Amino acid sequence: ARFTIAPEMAYGSQGLDPKIPPNATLIFDVTLVGFESKDNLFGDWACTRTVLQEGQGFGCLTQGSEVEISIRAAAEDGRTLEERRSTPYKIGSGTLGDLSRVADKALEDMKKGSLVELRCEPQYAYGNTSHGEVTIRLEVHEVYMEEDVTPEKTGEVKKKQIKEGVGNDSPRDTAQVHLTVEVVRDSAGAVITCVGGPIEISFRAGDGQVCDALELAVLRMNPGERAMIYCSKPSMCDDPTLKLSTEGEVIFTIELTSFQNPRNTYDMPEADKLKHAMERKE
Repeated sequence: ARFTIAPEMAYGSQGLDPKIPPNATLIFDVTLVGFESKDNLFGDWACTRTVLQEGQGFGCLTQGSEVEISIRAAAEDGRTLEERRSTPYKIGSGTLGDLSRVADKALEDMKKGSLVELRCEPQYAYGNTSHGEVTIRLEVHEVYMEEDVTPEKTGEVKKKQIKEGVGNDSPRDTAQVHLTVEVVRDSAGAVITCVGGPIEISFRAGDGQVCDALELAVLRMNPGERAMIYCSKPSMCDDPTLKLSTEGEVIFTIELTSFQNPRNTYDMPEADKLKHAMERKE
């Protein structure tokens, strides 16, 4: 940018010997090489945040959101006070102890891949003046997004993403779907199928070849995504392909390996549109 400074805002009628004459207009060409932005997290400048890495996606985490993080706290003299690597954390749970308050506040608008540095006075980190100013590095590895995948949002089937997929495309009705079912557990954590290891299944979406819980979940997944599917209604969990029949809540851990979507109906010839409509009606 170029800044032009009038004489009265510069050195005026006096100038500045020997380089700047009286009543000189000054012109500066300025290039911004870089900058460090600090956020005042609590409004009192006793805890500031510097963003070291932005991350990807949108930052809108709230109380109850689940993430995987790494966090390290160091005293002013460089001593490591605490370090946790790749640990699950539920915002608002308090399981980070003395670091929970600042971590919860910092995580609110962080994203997957975000890395921040927090500089905290004692009231925000341990309450111990002997540590001096505490520096905390906080990184988000995964954001476990949870959603109700039932059509009427009645809550019987919920999907919690544990690994982000690729792109934004998802299977549509009649897509050829390839799915890895890693394990199926009951509400107590006991394995009830896939005892011998993951099971690969292929099916056409919407044809009823797999249970409703899996049918609904894959329509909200992207290729390569891993998720945990919580199904609280037994009739929506029973699956002949997996030899699964249960009377209680079931938790599937699955990965959408790949899929092939059908042509959009507006791309079909009229005869194919009619055939497709009759098939789906049946």
